[in-house]
Amino acid sequence: MKAAVSLSLLLFSLSALAQDAKPGYDYLYQLDKAEKTFQAISKDGRAEEVAGRLSGSMQQLATQRSFSGDVDGAIATMDELAGYSRGLAVPENKTSDEPDLPANANVEAAIDAIVLEARTRNVVILNEAHHVPMHRAFAMQLARALRKIGYSYLACETFEELEPVRDGYALSSTGYYSNEPMYGQFLRDAAGDGWKFIAYEPFEENQTRLQREIGEARNLIERIFAKDSAAKVFVYVGYSHALKKPEATNDKDFAWMAAQLVRLHKAKILSIDQTTMLSHSQKHFEAQGYRSAVDRAGLKQPFVIKSANGSYQVFGKYKGGMDMQVFHLPAVTLPNGRASWLQTMANRTPHDIPPELLPKQGRRLIMAYYTDDKADAVPADVVLAEAGKTAPPLMLPAGTFRYRHQDI
Repeated sequence: MKAAVSLSLLLFSLSALAQDAKPGYDYLYQLDKAEKTFQAISKDGRAEEVAGRLSGSMQQLATQRSFSGDVDGAIATMDELAGYSRGLAVPENKTSDEPDLPANANVEAAIDAIVLEARTRNVVILNEAHHVPMHRAFAMQLARALRKIGYSYLACETFEELEPVRDGYALSSTGYYSNEPMYGQFLRDAAGDGWKFIAYEPFEENQTRLQREIGEARNLIERIFAKDSAAKVFVYVGYSHALKKPEATNDKDFAWMAAQLVRLHKAKILSIDQTTMLSHSQKHFEAQGYRSAVDRAGLKQPFVIKSANGSYQVFGKYKGGMDMQVFHLPAVTLPNGRASWLQTMANRTPHDIPPELLPKQGRRLIMAYYTDDKADAVPADVVLAEAGKTAPPLMLPAGTFRYRHQDI
């Protein structure tokens, strides 16, 4: 593990750090609050009357765990919620269309395949699971590749301001999900590549689900295509907003944002799912056939499956509504407790936390910031250290950093 030699330029002083201005997002407080809320609701049991509150609290807890560097805990929390939502039993993701790799099917590196298809479209929509920071690492890689073929507008669901990224980095006010360090790095990287950032959420009070989807599409049209008819746009969304066809639900009039964009603008959309084919806390939570498809593919990077007829295979609930589906490699937790994709996908290296910053009692959240960033910037990485236990290292990109910490 690398020592913090390159971090010695951090303007490092414990007294100065303790007095440093508070960051805009209180990570440890929000994590502690989410944990206590979940514990309180859990005491009421798993009855239907608390199901809604339980679901909301578990989603919040998963998100806060991901914000705090606990990616395994975030996924485990959402898996637990999936179990509750399927009748409070252990779920099994059985589908009738298990991934198949016949002899005439091609397995292609995901980024390369997406870029090739994107050349004939004007909109690429990629989804994410909000509690999986790895998805942002993939989005960052894809953004770099799309920028090289003329894509220049980046619209993200998280954005809450018309000018969401300033001074070359994401601020805590940029959006909710972008307070997660990997999301912040994705936006910093995009700013360095010259992307134009577009906020498109309507944020209207008391709007219906349908009104939200229509408002998102209209904002994209008004803020991009009305001003630049030849625009090439990368839209980064959560889950089903990337569906190009109305979902088969009881509400026959409902259609997601991608479908609204096709209807209102005739956009040539390439929609991509990356939320289905990935590893979970336990194998029985995973999509059926996922592991065998990864094993048979034999690639060392995310991939897609192309049929002999030239179309890409999509499985599960997004079949027929999206164009491509990314298979992520199974997650590996390194001996130091951090996820291996932070090295392989995000090009980060481990740095031990200076002993002086480790807590002597309780828990402490330790954050690393680029040296030149202001107090309200999103940190480069965050880890939770507990007294008496080996602290996980910070996983940092190239650069010089300074530290802050939060205690309760």
